[in-house]
Amino acid sequence: MYRIAICDDENLFLNSISKQIEQIMNLNNIEYTLNVYTDADILFEQLKNQPDKYDLLLLDIILDKKNGIELASSIRAQENSVSIIFITNSEDFMLQGYEVEPSGYLLKPVDNEKLESAIIKAYKKSKHNSIVVNNNSSTSMFMISDIMYIEILNKTLTVHLSDDRIVEVKMPLNKFYQKLPPDKFVQCHRCYVVSLSSIFSIKRYEILLNNHKKIPVSKRHYNDVQKALLQWATLL
Repeated sequence: MYRIAICDDENLFLNSISKQIEQIMNLNNIEYTLNVYTDADILFEQLKNQPDKYDLLLLDIILDKKNGIELASSIRAQENSVSIIFITNSEDFMLQGYEVEPSGYLLKPVDNEKLESAIIKAYKKSKHNSIVVNNNSSTSMFMISDIMYIEILNKTLTVHLSDDRIVEVKMPLNKFYQKLPPDKFVQCHRCYVVSLSSIFSIKRYEILLNNHKKIPVSKRHYNDVQKALLQWATLL
């Protein structure tokens, strides 16, 4: 599910662009949610509490209380890498805000083709850094960077995420492991794969994670984990 938020203080524009986004997402067969905000402070507070709440933000540069660039800067200061598209009434603002690495700028009235191009570009970037899993009755998408560890028990694979969410998947552990970047994850046990960035410490035969959770590391995989952790640390 691709999660989009728009922040603009003009209700007529919010209604118009919401319809454009609906058309684009349906045309491209992308499941999505869309939330609209007229108050930048409310959006910022929500992102402070839930940094991964959205995958894409469309921000008007001119807002009553805080302009879109100030809002984006505050979001980036929280180390949030959510994709951002700026919307503006004037080309004069289009050179501002590059330090927050926006995915694009759009002029009002928003051209449908340019909007589609910007959204699909951001969506493909998100897909590259995320995993989509399909179960019998649902589809889940989550960021690879949010994975702390994966375990398999009774043929059910459980993905543990950094915000304490879990996602259950009917898939062999080795098949899921192949979806992950090999320089960021390592198998530590026949039933466990762990994110190297989530490891706080390792000893025989136990890994302590950053959230104080403990998972096993087997004798067979102990040296591999140590080697992978050392290589990962040298890249920081």
